[in-house]
Amino acid sequence: YLERIEIRDQDIQGHGIGGTLIDSSPLPTECLNIYKTFTAAPPFPNNTVPTAAIFNPYEFVAQICSDVGCPPPEYTVVCRCGEECPAGTCAVFCGDHVCCHDPNTGNSVYQIPLGEYSGGDS
Repeated sequence: YLERIEIRDQDIQGHGIGGTLIDSSPLPTECLNIYKTFTAAPPFPNNTVPTAAIFNPYEFVAQICSDVGCPPPEYTVVCRCGEECPAGTCAVFCGDHVCCHDPNTGNSVYQIPLGEYSGGDS
């Protein structure tokens, strides 16, 4: 689960004793890096920015690349904020989870932890 992601054309890493410098080297033209972050920062104006490691908001997640010589890859961000009961079932709150019941048999056919449920009240 990523609360916020940022896709950049820079490779951002902490260096030095305690990560006191942020190195923001450019990536090859056909690549983008995905970072988990708690803030949006502008592109760094030069490769090395002195800052305390605790202020580095970037945690590397993955790198996506096109073939060499091609433009950066196209991507789509899909937000999935929770689960719902399958179609044709009824949601019933069962303690710390939601039971999805088959209305014909009354049996629970699927369960969702309460914190991951995005459906309406039942």
